[in-house]
Amino acid sequence: MLVIAKRDNDGQVKVVQEIGVLRPIHCTALGKVLAAYLPDR
Repeated sequence: MLVIAKRDNDGQVKVVQEIGVLRPIHCTALGKVLAAYLPDR
C-alpha cells in the first residue's frame, strides 16, 4: 500500500501515516480489505 494522501480529522483517535511510505498490503487494515477481494491466482 502506498499512501498518496491523507486527511486529518478532529476526533480523539489519530492515525499516523506518512505520505509516500510504501507498506506491505498485509500491514494495513485497508490493504487487508482490498486483498480479501483480489481474484485467486
